[in-house]
Formats: sequence, structure tokens, C-alpha cells
Amino acid sequence: MLKELDANKINKEILLFLAVFLINLIVSVNSRMIRLYHDEFCVLAISAFFTGKDWSSLVQSFGYYGYGQAILYIPLFLIIKNPIHLFQSLIVLNSVIISIIPVLAYRIFTRYIPLGKEKYAVLVSLLASVYPGNLLYSKLVWNETVLYLVPWLLILSICRATENINKKNSIIIALILVFGYATHGRAIGFIVVVCIGAIIYYLYTHKNFLHTNTFIITLLAGLLLNQVIKNILLLNLWKTTSENQVNNTLVNTIQRTVQYINIDGLKTVLIGMAGHIYYTATASIGLFLIAVVAGVLFVLHYTKSKHNDTSSNDERIFFMTLISSLMYFVGLFIGVVFLLSGLIAPDGRGDLFIYGRYTDNLVSPVLAIGLSIILLKKVSYKRIFHHSVIIYVLLSIFSVFVLEDMINARELFNPLTVLPIMPYIKSDSYSKLTQESHVYFLVITVLVLCILFVGYKLFVSEKKIHGILLYTLFFLFTYWSASKTILIPLSDVYLNSVESTYNVFCNFGDLNNHYNRIYLIGKGSKVFSEACYQFILPDYKVINYNEPLEKIENTIENNSIIISNSELWLHSQANSKFRKVVTDIAEVSTTDSIYVYGEEIDRYFNENLPVYTKNGYDEIIPISSFQFPNKADNEQEDTYTVSNGKEGFLAYGPYIYLQQGNYIANIELELRDVSDGMLNETALGRVDIAVNKGEQIAWANLLQEDFDYAGNTITISLPFVLDTDVDDLEIRTYINENVYIKLNSVAITNAE
Repeated sequence: MLKELDANKINKEILLFLAVFLINLIVSVNSRMIRLYHDEFCVLAISAFFTGKDWSSLVQSFGYYGYGQAILYIPLFLIIKNPIHLFQSLIVLNSVIISIIPVLAYRIFTRYIPLGKEKYAVLVSLLASVYPGNLLYSKLVWNETVLYLVPWLLILSICRATENINKKNSIIIALILVFGYATHGRAIGFIVVVCIGAIIYYLYTHKNFLHTNTFIITLLAGLLLNQVIKNILLLNLWKTTSENQVNNTLVNTIQRTVQYINIDGLKTVLIGMAGHIYYTATASIGLFLIAVVAGVLFVLHYTKSKHNDTSSNDERIFFMTLISSLMYFVGLFIGVVFLLSGLIAPDGRGDLFIYGRYTDNLVSPVLAIGLSIILLKKVSYKRIFHHSVIIYVLLSIFSVFVLEDMINARELFNPLTVLPIMPYIKSDSYSKLTQESHVYFLVITVLVLCILFVGYKLFVSEKKIHGILLYTLFFLFTYWSASKTILIPLSDVYLNSVESTYNVFCNFGDLNNHYNRIYLIGKGSKVFSEACYQFILPDYKVINYNEPLEKIENTIENNSIIISNSELWLHSQANSKFRKVVTDIAEVSTTDSIYVYGEEIDRYFNENLPVYTKNGYDEIIPISSFQFPNKADNEQEDTYTVSNGKEGFLAYGPYIYLQQGNYIANIELELRDVSDGMLNETALGRVDIAVNKGEQIAWANLLQEDFDYAGNTITISLPFVLDTDVDDLEIRTYINENVYIKLNSVAITNAE
């Protein structure tokens, strides 16, 4: 293909690539570790599988997301071990992939659809490349990055095929289709579009652009190979031989969708499609509607004048307009079908109604082809502008007065699926839109209409370059704003936690070669998720533990590692094999601690990692583990509790197991208030240690003068001795009437 291009064009391609790559790189280098969603994690799990790692214990409970992009990540998984460096490298690779788009676009608009002026080709290629979805979604490790490239590869290959039909071009088109489908099941839309396009092209030109037999054989062989690879992945990662048991496979999606084939289901599909079109129109600041309307008007004009003498350039514009538009609207329908169960379910996410992630990869070809029609003056821009404004006003009315209420009725709203419009709606992350969102939707509408009007003035006054630059600058603003307010902060939140967790396990040396099973307790709802732990610790087998803690010793494998945000020793019995070796490993979740369970692994730590062997006993007892019969209203129970002024126990429990030995209980108390009737009383209450169903073995009175001397906060150190092991130890706080005391913390240490 290089022989088709002169040195000047090659230099421009290189400059376009570098320009877009640098724009991407600004955010890529700051993307250290964004929260891994299931679909991101499953892509990475496939890369890990191909490099000899087993993440199946987590993956099998998630959906299937394809392996096309995961294959490209394999070399980085083999070379880079540090998780932060690996994640950054993956995002940089995504940036490289996205930066190929302007090169492909430039070739199309200089070789196959010449725009008359080369600067038009440069500017259109640049604008199509910096569409916010292109730039933003490549900063995540979803499959979207490859899916942004596929339509451009197809359009360029089809352009070449229309100029020169041969087996090579047909094979290339078939392989691109297979690779797209291997990346994500919804890329089946590309196969549908190419087949429909081939029929339309033949009907209008009486020519083929595909070598039919070669194309069909290559496509079927590729799809068969893809099915073989998919079955291997399903068997080894998802632990199943049946596609219908795994979400996101084509078979499973069809099964889930069949139940909604009714009037309500059709209504939901139409609402979803309208919402997604509104999102695309807004994310593109109205340019998408301009491009679609230009394409429709041109196609109508071309079909009416078909029998007249039309140029080959018009023929190719006509066909590429159909292909790019079909890609978008077929992809739109498939995307809504994929989301249909979530759209219908009352507890589904609100962002699904304006979900941009499934169609954003199909927008930039529509924009570029539409702009080419405008730049070549194929249709009246005045007509384009009028139709676009009417359509956007109707979409806005629908969104403000219908769609917005449906979105706000849902509790959750994920901003990562609608990143290009987030700078304009001011929503809280991971929650429903704010009540003021009504105003912001109106502001968006006014903004888009203003940009449409300014663009109209620029295009009709022959300042087309200024019009293209206007949209380009808005796209770059959106990209930077969404990155600055959402993507980069998300990355920074987890950086310290990733580093601290990774460093702790690095200090364990080759522990994974001896004991590689990690159980996660309480991680499903934690910000620092199970997927993050698996990515940080790729050589371990991470398992989510979902059983009651009381059953843990009967349900986990012996000689395992446990990461827990619960104090396991509170739930253990006299024959317990738990031992805490590290406290607070992840800064974002300061209660996460590492335990070892089993005699062999405990002995391994004693012999090989003595720094993690505890001398004596030292545990903080969570306040939430106590019972509070006299707790004041509206006071929390997880980190402290306050008495309500009635006489009796403020806290008792938590009935823990403790071996025989000498100990000290440290109870921190804060005096909040004493009523007038208690001013002359010395004793405000007492603390004690009890075993054997309430037998008191140690106690101390709470004296008012002690609080006065200490500035209202004291720590009572209460020594006690256990002659035998006990399994119901209590640390109790008793408060007299009209005394208001806050219990801050309770800890037990070994006195020996």
C-alpha cells in the first residue's frame, strides 16, 4: 500500500499519527490503575490465561467479552510484572491503536474520496480521530479500543475492493470481520452490514466488490476457528461447555431477549434507541446529526440521478455513506438488544437509557463521511442545518420531559458509559443524576443549538476550515474535562493501595510457588474490588468467599491466605489455625488485613518470613462487634458509640475465643456530659472483663476526676489472667444514670 503514496503523504500520515498519539498520551501516562469493572477484568483475564495464569475462580461468575483485544496485550503481560506499569502500558498500547485511525482516514480522503484540498483531508481525519469517545474509552481496558479501529479498517478495505476486486481484498475484509467478532459479540453487526452492503452495491452498480467464494470460505473458516478458541476459553476460564450459561455470548443474549418480544419490549427498544441517538447527537455537539442528515440528503439525490452521468467519486461517497450509516444504526439496534434486560428491569442503571459505549465506536466514520459531503458541496448546507435543528429539538424535548425521569427513577448511574457528556451534566459518580440535572439537560440543549448555529454561519460563509476547527476544539475540551474530573481522579484513588498491596506480596517472595490460594472476605461490595486484587497478584488464585464467617473453617482449603476486612479471630474456635500477618494492606480500605490459615503455611512464615511472625497478642476489637442496649439514638455503631443517659450496660460482648495467658484490655472512653445531679458523684460507671457467661474476673471504676485530669478522654488499662482457654470473653462498659460517655475503642494485648 505504501507504493500508492508519495513521500509527502507519508509524512502527513506520520504527523497525524504522532499528533493524535500525543493527545492520547497526556491522559495515558496518568492512568495508573482505574477500578477494574467485570468487562475490563475479563479482557485481562484472557491475556493472563494465554500467558499461563489462572484467574478462573473470579472470571467464571462474570460475562464473556471476547479475546481479540486481549491477544494484543499478551506481549505486555509477558514482559511487565509491576501492575501499575503494566496497566499504564496497556493504556499506552490502546493509544497507539487509536492513533492509527487518522492514518486510515487520511488515506481514504486522499486516495478514494478526494476532498479537493489536502488540508480538508488532514482536518477531517484529525476531527474524526479526536471524537471524545475515541479518546476517552481507549483509557480503559474494555474491548472498545479495537472496536473503534475495526470500522475504519473495513471502510478502507472496502474502498480498495471497489476499485480493484480480487481475492486478497476479500480475504482481508473477511479477516477484519472475524477479528472484530472475536473481540466482542456485538461486532456481528459488521458482518451483517458488509453482507447488506454487498447486495446494495451490486443492485446499484451491477458490480461486486467481493470475490464471493473466497470471502465466504475465509469468513466461515475464521468463524469456525473463533468458535474453537472461544470454547477453549469457556472451558478453562468460565468452566462451562455451554454458551447459554455465560452472559454476553450470542446464544445467551438471544435467550435473554426472546422473553421480551412483545409490545412492551419493542417500546423499550425504541426508547433506548432514541436515548442513545440523543446521547450521540449531544456528545458530538450536534455534528452527528449534521453528518446523518447530509448523508440522507445525498443518498436521496444520488438515487434520483442514478441513471444520469454520475462520477465514480459520487458512487463511492454514496456507498460509503450507506456503509457507515448502516454500521451505526445496526450497531445501535444490537447494542440496545444487549442492554434490553437492564433497560426493562426496575433496578437497572439509569445510564443505560443514554448508553454511549456501544455506539461511540461507530460515530467517527459517520462524521467524516458526512463532512466530506458538505465540503464537496454535494447538498445544500442550509437544508442540512434546518433538518438537524428540528431533529435535535425533538430529541431534546423527549430527553428532558420523558427520558430524564426514567433515568432519575433508577438508583445507579455509571458515568463511565457516557463519558463524553459528563462534563455537561454535572452528575455524581456512581449515583443517580442530581435533582438539578433537569437544568443541565436544558443547558446541553442550548449549547448544542448554539454550536450548530455558529457552525452553520461558518460553513455557509465558506469558512469551512473554521467550522471543522470549532468542533475539533470542543471535542478536545470534552476529552480533557472528562479525563480531569473522572478518569484521572479514579486512577489516583487506587494508586497507593495498588502499590502497598503489591509491595507487601513482593516481600513474601516466592510464596505463590508454595501456597497460591487467596480467599477474599467482604470484597464484593468494596471499592477496592476482587478484580483489583487478582490483577495485582496475577500468580495467585484469588477466590471470593461468600459464605457466613461462622462456616469459614469448614469451607476454605487448608494452608491458604485470607484477605479480610473482618476480624477473623472473632469468629474462630479453640482449634483455630488463623493468624494475622499484615494489618491494613490497602490504603483505600484500611481494614483489609492478611491472615494465614493452616499449620503448614504458618510454619512457612515462621521459618522463611519471621518479620511477619507476631510476638504476643495484639488485636483491636471492632466497636461494631459489641452489643449496645443503652446506645443514644442516631449514634453509629461501627467506629464508636455513645450512652443515652440511662443506667446500664453501654456495651457488652463480643464473646470471643482467647487462649490462656496474661492480657491487658485497653478501653478508650470520652466523657461527653454529666447532669447536675451527678456533679458530686465520683464513680460514673465501671468497665470489667467477664467469662463463663458473665463471671467477672477484672474491673475498674470510672472516676470523674480521672476524666477531668485527662481532658475528658481516658484509656483504662485493665490487666487480666486466663487460667484456661475461653470462648465467651466479654469486655463490658457499665454507665450510671445521667452520665453520657462515648466508647471510642477497645483493644487486647499480650501482657507477657
